[in-house]
Amino acid sequence: MDTLLLRSDSVFSFMGKIGQFSFCLTFFVNLRQISENGKRI
Repeated sequence: MDTLLLRSDSVFSFMGKIGQFSFCLTFFVNLRQISENGKRI
């Protein structure tokens, strides 16, 4: 039971790190697109 809890906790922390990374990545891409659109106008 304890090992299962520990494993699920590590999986949740791993998923959280992936979520933060993907969020930063999409934010960076959106920022680049916005800056490119601003140059065109």
